[in-house]
Amino acid sequence: GAKTPKEEAFSKLKAALKKAAARTKEALLDAIREALATITAEDADGYFAHGGYKVPGQY
Repeated sequence: GAKTPKEEAFSKLKAALKKAAARTKEALLDAIREALATITAEDADGYFAHGGYKVPGQY
């Protein structure tokens, strides 16, 4: 089925974490910070638009 905006963002986060393959708590925390930083405002707009929500600036 269709993913919610939250699921789409989490999917991108999980992919980045899998790629990082962190093996320690510190490395995992660093990987989470870096992965979260890759989710841009444009990504979020796309996730919401894809979910059928009205996004300001998109018509």
